[in-house]
Amino acid sequence: MNYTIVIDPHINEYEFELSPYNLKKDIKGMTTGKQKSIATSITYELMNGPGRPSYSICYRCQNDIRIHYAKIRISDSDSNKGKTGGYRIISLIDDDIKYCFVLHIYKHAHGEDNDISKSDKNLLEKLVEEYYKCKSNYGK
Repeated sequence: MNYTIVIDPHINEYEFELSPYNLKKDIKGMTTGKQKSIATSITYELMNGPGRPSYSICYRCQNDIRIHYAKIRISDSDSNKGKTGGYRIISLIDDDIKYCFVLHIYKHAHGEDNDISKSDKNLLEKLVEEYYKCKSNYGK
């Protein structure tokens, strides 16, 4: 079963308000075709599983290890630079229902900090835990 990749700034704005990122700004000027290409690449990475340089889990939910946020590296087909010069994706992933909610998309630039800031990590961890709570409450 393939993953559903959600690249929707409205969902981020209303459902993931804890996110430190602005997906609307990230995808401004990006064509629908480019977004679909990115979604296809993300699906490929998710289907191959974590633990590789291109897909690293940053934090797992304390109560459900199948919910986490991750950093995914994908190539930019327009630049022919592979994953090194491609996109970085930060997303919330729910492996139970096979959904990946894209929170942030950015192009890798040499010399930039590859790490997620401590304050962003704290917000993302909180977001994962809140997602779990909402999902758990909805199921009751």
